[in-house]
Amino acid sequence: MNSPINLSPIALDCEMVGVGLKNSNALGRISIVDYEGEVLCDVIVKPEGEICDYRTKWSGIREEDMSRAIPYSYVRERVEKIIHVST
Repeated sequence: MNSPINLSPIALDCEMVGVGLKNSNALGRISIVDYEGEVLCDVIVKPEGEICDYRTKWSGIREEDMSRAIPYSYVRERVEKIIHVST
């Protein structure tokens, strides 16, 4: 018999910034909440490339927000754990 699967719903929102010479999309902020609205993750992300456009009008991210940014590699691991627990 298979184990029961936990399918707890979550909502995830990503805000993007532009990086590099081509102004490519990169994660600048990620927010995750559960079904009850509890915040599971809400962090400013330091992308792996150099930011050339904060896209503040849409993302709400400003240059000064990067002083509290968490490296992308760490955020990725954290998000994978949240998603794994929720699915």
